[in-house]
Amino acid sequence: MAIAELFIGALITVLFEKLASGDLIKLAQSAGIHSELKKLRENLALIRAVLVDASQKHITDTSVELWLKKLQHLAYEIEDVLDDLVTEATRRRLNQESYANTSTSKIKKFIPNKFNAFKYGHKMGSKLDGITTKLLDLVKEKQLLGLNDNVVIPNRTSRRLEETSLVEKSKIIGREGDKQALLSKLLDRESSSSQNINVLSIVGLGGIGKTTLCQLLYNDEEVKSHFELMSWVCVSEEFDVFSISKTIFKDVGGEDKRFENLNQLQEALKEKLSKKRFLIVLDDVWNEDYNKWELLQRPFTVGAPGSKILVTTRKEMVELVMESVQSYPLELLTDEESLSLFRQHASGKQYFDVSEKLEMHGDDIVKKCGNLPLALRTLGRLFRTKLTVEEWDELLKSEIWKSKNESDILPALMLSYYDLPAHLKQIFVYCSLFPKDYLFDKDELVLLWMAEGFLHESNGNKPMEIFGREGFEELVSRSFFQHSTNDKSRYTMHNLINHLARSVAREFFLMLDNKMNISDANEVPKLQFLRVLSLANYNITEVPPSVCSLKHLRYINFSNTKITCLPEHVGDLQNLQSLLLSGCLKLSSLPTSTSKLINLRHLDISSTPNLKTMPLGIGGLTGLQTLTKVIIGEDDEFKVSDLKGFLNIQGHLLIEGLDKVKNAAEAKEATLHQKKGIYDMQLQWSDGSRDEKTEYEVLDGLRPFEKLTSLSIMYYMGEKFPSWVGHSSFVCLTVLALRFCKSCKNIPALGLLPLLKKLLVAGMDGLERLGSEFLAHSNSRNVVAFPSLEVLTLKVSWCKKLLSFGDEELQSVKEVEIEFCGSLKSYNCPSRVEKLEISNCSSLTSLSFPTVDNIQSTLKSLYVSGCDNLEVSWLDNKFLSSLEHLYIWNTVKLSLFPEGCLVHITKLVISGCDNIESMPDNGYGFLPSRCLRYLHIDNCEKLKSFPHQHMQSLESLEEMIIRRCPNLDDTFPCGSWPPNLSTLRIGGLKKPISEWGMQNFPTTLVTLGLYGGEDSGLVTFADTKVLPSSLTSLNLFDFKELESLSQGLQHLTCLQHLQIYKCLKLRDLPETLLPSLLSLTMNSERCSQELREKCSRSSKGKYWPIISQIPDLDID
Repeated sequence: MAIAELFIGALITVLFEKLASGDLIKLAQSAGIHSELKKLRENLALIRAVLVDASQKHITDTSVELWLKKLQHLAYEIEDVLDDLVTEATRRRLNQESYANTSTSKIKKFIPNKFNAFKYGHKMGSKLDGITTKLLDLVKEKQLLGLNDNVVIPNRTSRRLEETSLVEKSKIIGREGDKQALLSKLLDRESSSSQNINVLSIVGLGGIGKTTLCQLLYNDEEVKSHFELMSWVCVSEEFDVFSISKTIFKDVGGEDKRFENLNQLQEALKEKLSKKRFLIVLDDVWNEDYNKWELLQRPFTVGAPGSKILVTTRKEMVELVMESVQSYPLELLTDEESLSLFRQHASGKQYFDVSEKLEMHGDDIVKKCGNLPLALRTLGRLFRTKLTVEEWDELLKSEIWKSKNESDILPALMLSYYDLPAHLKQIFVYCSLFPKDYLFDKDELVLLWMAEGFLHESNGNKPMEIFGREGFEELVSRSFFQHSTNDKSRYTMHNLINHLARSVAREFFLMLDNKMNISDANEVPKLQFLRVLSLANYNITEVPPSVCSLKHLRYINFSNTKITCLPEHVGDLQNLQSLLLSGCLKLSSLPTSTSKLINLRHLDISSTPNLKTMPLGIGGLTGLQTLTKVIIGEDDEFKVSDLKGFLNIQGHLLIEGLDKVKNAAEAKEATLHQKKGIYDMQLQWSDGSRDEKTEYEVLDGLRPFEKLTSLSIMYYMGEKFPSWVGHSSFVCLTVLALRFCKSCKNIPALGLLPLLKKLLVAGMDGLERLGSEFLAHSNSRNVVAFPSLEVLTLKVSWCKKLLSFGDEELQSVKEVEIEFCGSLKSYNCPSRVEKLEISNCSSLTSLSFPTVDNIQSTLKSLYVSGCDNLEVSWLDNKFLSSLEHLYIWNTVKLSLFPEGCLVHITKLVISGCDNIESMPDNGYGFLPSRCLRYLHIDNCEKLKSFPHQHMQSLESLEEMIIRRCPNLDDTFPCGSWPPNLSTLRIGGLKKPISEWGMQNFPTTLVTLGLYGGEDSGLVTFADTKVLPSSLTSLNLFDFKELESLSQGLQHLTCLQHLQIYKCLKLRDLPETLLPSLLSLTMNSERCSQELREKCSRSSKGKYWPIISQIPDLDID
């Protein structure tokens, strides 16, 4: 099927706009090509006159379809030539202005020399003659095809879709029976296979609702309580085992760790899944390669009985490959269900009885949609915009229902596509360039559409960015995009919709793969008509100067690369609209020619810490809408007052170097209060002492617009904040950060900010109290401070004078973090807190919590570190019974744990508490035994005992660290261990490892780390029975007497990872195990000279031929 009619109407409009340019007309007259452009304009007008008729006839007439294809190619060719002319015309104007205005002498050297008008005109005249000849051929063909001029589209009421709950589906129709049928299978604790996991598959047509059914099951409360671990992976066509495994690991482990290879990743995943009942959803699987599936599922086999893999796929072969024990073919909706779903989305503000119309045509509609939910919903959204009976009849009679689509795209979806206005067709089909399941960012997509020339509006009154955002929202309202379930700020496109876009765009768009080397100067000229260049996240360090020859570029994205600068002549890219350099951490300068980018609208230089100056003349780029960062310089550099000219700036803005602003007048001249588009502002001075009065006046003059949502003030040296900081008129402010404002003695009145949710206070040396001043001038005792505050993060580094917090004023907070408050003596935890972290508060003696008589405890995580004077009484509180995670670090004076039962503890960490002598039998995860999963006791010099007699009852414990406790009862270890322990790190105890003997470790133990310390007494493992044969990973650390590993490890036939640190006398390695290792890590400087020589590459050591084959080798 042809798509040329998508672009031609809008593209020809753009061509006429360029032909009418004053600069271009002057150029044409001086270059002698005025008549050629006139002929081009006349023939384009003849073509435009028949486009409406052609767009209707091409559906059933192949000849018209082919004619439109040829016109599409020629239209692009015309656009390229006109771009050349417009660019040259702009250069000529700048050249003339540079001579007429001496004030431009600073950039005069960047203006090209005056070109030879006659020579240029001859070259371009030849190109225009060739184009006109092709255009005349198309004019003749359109007459032969019988295309009629000025066909009128039937007059329809134009009405923008209103926002309703139907944009996001509020009710799922017809799947309750399917849900119940699968629910019993999911909750079955028995396994139907030889392993502990069962694979269940949902099979059906794309768009039939497989994913929706999975989401119903995945979010069911009974399912959530049944499975200990859950993960959702959208697989799609590329079955990438590493990527899928990494996603599952993140979901079940809560960590974003880096793995060098698949083996490391799967070992870690296996540890997380071991003995756990888990549910993994693999959505949209296409893979038919059994080897890939077998590789992926290896870590799953260690799960607890009843674990499930739930798969959705369109292909029955997939479920056979994955050995599904239960296949659930998902059926189409019934006619009644289909009609109900269509009615739900189609009913709106029609001027007639929809129910009556559905009674007449409902069966036809359901039949045309094939009872497919996606098609019904999409078509329903289309009918919702049609308000009259005539419009409904016109849609039902459309020729598109009769077309034979080779791509099997349902006519219902194709009809919705054809109903789109021309500009929406363009931007929709452009999305075919993105892979399936791509997460779309609305703003990024709008910039790309703009670069391709899709956002020109005939009246020209609306900014392209706004026009593009409105177009995107309309596509969302028509179900072409959906909100991502994982990231509400991004969007996804259903596979069937993606298929539709690709089928209609396959002839006109091409995405280059990773094989093209853009750094190769010979490659760049091949891209002479390129509009968009995105190398974001690529591992590039420099940009070739030849990029500056791509004069058609509108969009450049080098974000998150390692470049240090741009080519000096980047200013030659005068068509450039978007230059994105976010996250270029090494970028240190922008070329001065940047100021020549007169069409630049978006400059993103956020997260560029090494960029310390702005290019000369950038203040003249007043068309900028995005300018994420400005750096105030010296007298002849960028001034804060230069911001006055940026009338349309919006989004994020960081202003650095405010200490260079001399007075309030300069600050006020920036007119930040008038810049309504800025919603995130950061005001940053440099650290150091300055005039406090001037600082105050400057900040007062920088008052932003009151609809700001996020504000950060850093290194401000005034003694107090201006009244606008915290003023209740900032009704949209949700995030406020005050960092290193060292001279301020008081926090401003922030408590009346109605929507504030996150507050960060850091490095305020003069601050003495937080509390009552939050309400400042309020006379009402009934006023609640921070009505919306959820997170209070106080990182008051080196706050020497802070004495107290106001507990009454902070009752709404959920997270509190207090650091380095050296004078703080007491803290009363608010009742709604879920996470509390207190660290390095050396004077803190009292930590109190609410009584639980009338208050339900919400505290889930408690972290206390470096509070040397905190007494034990804070632990003896029933409010802590809800704790799941308890961390106590470097609290030296803590000597006694009170009896108490923390029944929900899953993670317990006690480290650096030198005066603790014992742990009670009752509480802290030891009783009851089914919660504790992670136990870490480390660096407790006086600890003599802990309830190791309960070890075998700790059935949930998976990872345990007991080390550097030199006085621990020498009856430990005694061969009694948690039955499901998978990771153990132990050593530095009173009982040396050489005396441990047989330990009867559980067969689940796969990772063992041994710490020798001062008195391990271990020379070799030959005479010990410490190491279990189940190990896959062994870490040996600080064995001062250990000399040999050649004996005592031969039985570790499963060993894959070996790490050795600080074993100074070690002379050899377990040679028989080396060939099977996947990783070997060893600090060769901390072992004997003999071993270094054996592992040496240069000396051709004994071990080198073997260890050189280990995939992950680190012996530095």
